[in-house]
Amino acid sequence: MTLKRSGQISVVADAYGTIILPNGTFKNVLRLKIVQDVNDTLPAVVPGMPSGSMITKTETYAWVSNDFKFGLLSISFISSETKFPGLPSNPHYSSNVQLYDFTPPNDEKTLSPPTLKSPINGAKDLSLPVKLEWDDSILQKINKSDNEPQSIVTYSVYVADNPEFSSNGLLQSFETTTTNLELSDLHEGTTYYWKVKGQNGDIVSEWSDTFSYTTVEPKLETPTLISPANGATDIPYVNTKFVWNGNNLSSGFGILITNDNTTIEVYSDGNATSYIKDELEPNTTYHWKMKFYNAKGDSSDWSEEWTFTTSVSTSVEDNSVVNSMNLQYMNFDNTLSINFEALANQDANLNVYDMQGNVVLSQTYNILIGTNNIIVGLPKLSSGVYFIQFSIGKGIYNKTIIMGH
Repeated sequence: MTLKRSGQISVVADAYGTIILPNGTFKNVLRLKIVQDVNDTLPAVVPGMPSGSMITKTETYAWVSNDFKFGLLSISFISSETKFPGLPSNPHYSSNVQLYDFTPPNDEKTLSPPTLKSPINGAKDLSLPVKLEWDDSILQKINKSDNEPQSIVTYSVYVADNPEFSSNGLLQSFETTTTNLELSDLHEGTTYYWKVKGQNGDIVSEWSDTFSYTTVEPKLETPTLISPANGATDIPYVNTKFVWNGNNLSSGFGILITNDNTTIEVYSDGNATSYIKDELEPNTTYHWKMKFYNAKGDSSDWSEEWTFTTSVSTSVEDNSVVNSMNLQYMNFDNTLSINFEALANQDANLNVYDMQGNVVLSQTYNILIGTNNIIVGLPKLSSGVYFIQFSIGKGIYNKTIIMGH
């Protein structure tokens, strides 16, 4: 026959604790109250008569444990009533008790998986070495809650840089009879995953849960200064270039430049290796040092502190050096035109810097007395701002130009 069913089911956890059964005592058991109301339509007993219905209500109490696949015990109370129009109903009541029989052979035992303790799952910024800790595996009879005395358990520990513990990445395995392990052969700034299982003779536990932790970011190395050299003199006081070693872990730098009267602090983003200060005081001794920063804002230690002395101020109109000087950038043919009057045979130097302080052109010219103009072809450069420094003798001429295509 064809029935139409409707109804509802409710499940409520209403108690927990220890349950004592004929086949053992079980701790940490949850009791569920399950109420099921079902209404089934029934076809008419005699053709042409109205159809009937059967109403069934089942109230079940089930005791369940996370350690077992099936419920330990269930007790059900069932009431059912069949109704047809014009006929007396006939209610029925029954109950059912079901005890799950999972009793294995008396000597069958199990080993519980270890419980990971430290570091907590997701721990960050752990310093090396990292100490792993977990709780003992428990040797117990499957059908009883009373545990046997603990015997020696050997623990297998897996540590990997991927949650799948794939050998395609880093995978390390260790064995120990203690419940802790210290790891020093790890990389800084790396996330690791770990799990543990126990073994007692032929009895092997399941793997524990998998935890992860991240080691502390590597400390930035202290910068090494390059230029101006310590104790250097006659350093140009205009567009002074500071140079240091690079560090691929840094994302910024800070420079501190001081003299007896002035403190200049410079902070900049970017993994640069140089910086150009547009103007300092002439004939002045400066101290300078610097440090690196990473993306988190952590910094290295300060570098050594070096000193240098800037050159004496010399006007480009000093007739002992040059009579006059002028520099123009010719955008149409990408050349520099430098006009001056040389009063003696001497060398001249031309340096072109980009905004990051990188030298894009450096040339030396032997200037003869009476020379008043040189034309310099520039390499093909990207659009932007560039610093020009032309010196002859002790005369220095500086100019900023903008190149565009």
